[in-house]
Amino acid sequence: MTRQETMQKIIFSAIECIEEHGIDEVTMRLIAIKAGINLAMLNYYYGSKENIINAAMQTTLNEAFINNLDDYNDQWSSNPRGALQSLLYETFNGMLNYPNITKSHFHEILINNNYESASAKGLTGFLKRLFGYVKGIMTGQTESEKWFSFTQMISSLLMMGLMPGLFCEAEVFDLFADNARRTLINDLVSRFVRV
Repeated sequence: MTRQETMQKIIFSAIECIEEHGIDEVTMRLIAIKAGINLAMLNYYYGSKENIINAAMQTTLNEAFINNLDDYNDQWSSNPRGALQSLLYETFNGMLNYPNITKSHFHEILINNNYESASAKGLTGFLKRLFGYVKGIMTGQTESEKWFSFTQMISSLLMMGLMPGLFCEAEVFDLFADNARRTLINDLVSRFVRV
């Protein structure tokens, strides 16, 4: 196995450990066991648990948010509403399907009030880029009104994605049902992105 392949295996193992155990419970030993390597090799490649976790968080941040935004580049000009709905749907699905990874991205913000972490900066960059696309399809509003509508829409999704148990009333609305998620996304976009 090449150096790059070993490092990638370690990162993917760390991601699996975070999803299985939560970020606070992940240890170097758990990652080493999952990766099928010894602790000395783990330390050789990354030096610390913090370095591994940071690399894992950067990987999942890119996959879940940044790369997702880039996947819709062609649609933003031809069908911006559809691009937004698809992006939000895919992002929300990821939040519900990988709850511990999602919570890990917000860990430093929520637990330590740290907005300087790599995850916080990555999420801020994602939101700014997304707003750049969305504000172009919002008409009849000032820039600050557009930002307010945008933050309301994103906040709604984030809250439901981070704490679905608070919002998931099976008899009324089941967030884990595909049609309910699609309805939710379409409704949010209709309410907050007025074109």
